[in-house]
Amino acid sequence: MEDDEEKRREWAEFRFGVIAPLVCGEYSRSEREIIRRGILAKSHTNPEGQGWFVSERTLRKWVASYLKLGLAGLYDNRRSTRGVYTAISAEILEAAAEKRRELQSRSIRDILHQLEVEGLDVSNVSKTTLNDHLNRLGLKKEKPYSDQGAYQPWEKRHINVLWQTDCSDGVWLPDPAGLKKVKMTSLITFIDDASRVCTHGEFYWSEKLPNLMDCFRKAVAKRGLVEKLYMDNGAIFRSNQWRSVCAELGITQKFAEKQRAPGKGKVERHYLTIQRSFYKEAEHADLRTLEELNEFFWAWLDLRYHNEIHSRIKQRPIERWQQEEHRVKRVSPERVREALKLRVNRKVNFRTALISIDGRQYQASKALGGDQVQARWPFDCTEQVEVWKQGELVEIAKLYVVPTDIDYSKRPTREPDIAPGVVLPGSRRYRQALVARYKGVAFKPGEEDLFLTEGQFLERITVVLGRELSDSEKSLCSEFYLRARPFRKDIIQEILEKSIAEKGQGRHINFYLRRIEDTRLKMR
Repeated sequence: MEDDEEKRREWAEFRFGVIAPLVCGEYSRSEREIIRRGILAKSHTNPEGQGWFVSERTLRKWVASYLKLGLAGLYDNRRSTRGVYTAISAEILEAAAEKRRELQSRSIRDILHQLEVEGLDVSNVSKTTLNDHLNRLGLKKEKPYSDQGAYQPWEKRHINVLWQTDCSDGVWLPDPAGLKKVKMTSLITFIDDASRVCTHGEFYWSEKLPNLMDCFRKAVAKRGLVEKLYMDNGAIFRSNQWRSVCAELGITQKFAEKQRAPGKGKVERHYLTIQRSFYKEAEHADLRTLEELNEFFWAWLDLRYHNEIHSRIKQRPIERWQQEEHRVKRVSPERVREALKLRVNRKVNFRTALISIDGRQYQASKALGGDQVQARWPFDCTEQVEVWKQGELVEIAKLYVVPTDIDYSKRPTREPDIAPGVVLPGSRRYRQALVARYKGVAFKPGEEDLFLTEGQFLERITVVLGRELSDSEKSLCSEFYLRARPFRKDIIQEILEKSIAEKGQGRHINFYLRRIEDTRLKMR
């Protein structure tokens, strides 16, 4: 059974404290009467924190018991029925105990329900009383994932070795956009583990990454660079952007274990202090804007939070910080600004050369169309982005505003495509070489130059005849070429020259084409 000896002793010591002026020391009768009246008129705080006025009868009883038995006479008497189960029958208690032994995680509610289903009358059984009896029997309910005794207090020895950070709901303020009557703010803070100094805290309209970066930048500017950050597993803390910031500044990230809230005890207690002390005043301080709220909060931090004795470190946080202020490592604003730039990888649109980021578009140069690039920009400025490629800054892309019309001057000048049917030497050589391989015939590079293309065929006829061909004549020559090709350059030249020598240059074009065809047939 659970021993209540400690509680009985507390009450005995309380009673002795009340009667001590009467039993300790020798007084005359008149002096004892004055002391007795003083005890009766005074309120005494009992072990439960309540104020008590002792009656005259009770005072006489306590004095008599102490004079007879000493301090033991002031102890509460144990009940004669202690350990005897009077409110619950032995049958029900034994059945309930068996249920708890069988499965230690069964709740009192489940046990009573099962006993009722099994036919026992448990309508008058108090859940609290049954739970007390089972606890006295050593059958306490086993809590799943119990953390009892699993945590140990810890604390860094020096400032700026570790900062803890978290976000919390703030106070309600009038909605600046007018969409709602009021809007909830969010509080982001960083606290130093060794001194409990709030390196910076600020209220924002949301718990987004840019707000976290803004708060961190101000904390570093005021209190220097930290070695390690301890935080929970929220989306902004686990983001690639935040990891990149910490890597750029050489800060180690440490995350609390999931579903282990006591592991963040310091920062949680920090927020509890703010809620109990600052929030209750801020909610009734007629605050209208975020600027007024932050101004009030920073004043409270400096004049109240940092200047009150901390229950754990036993000194003011600001005093603890000032003891090691020589350890603060400063970092240039330029380095912090560069580290806090947001970074995303994007593919530049091939047709428009635009880079799309969070619903915004930035105009890159035409040469980057279709390329993979990295865009970087300060978290608090979205007017332009830096375009990086292969680790080098390429250009600055400005925010693109959709115009009311098309700027045709940006269109490139294109070279006209080669008309279909025009013979290219490379294409002709490829065809002849491929066909020669298909037929199993050796192809000798350079032999293709002995044969006339269609254009060369028309040109050769025009030159030899010494006149321009009409459209109908050109059409007849083309049809003939496609039907009877190929034609060797030297043979066509010879046939045409003989035909002109015999009949002249003024005959119809069909005459010369027939002479070419007839001569080729005779040569086969």
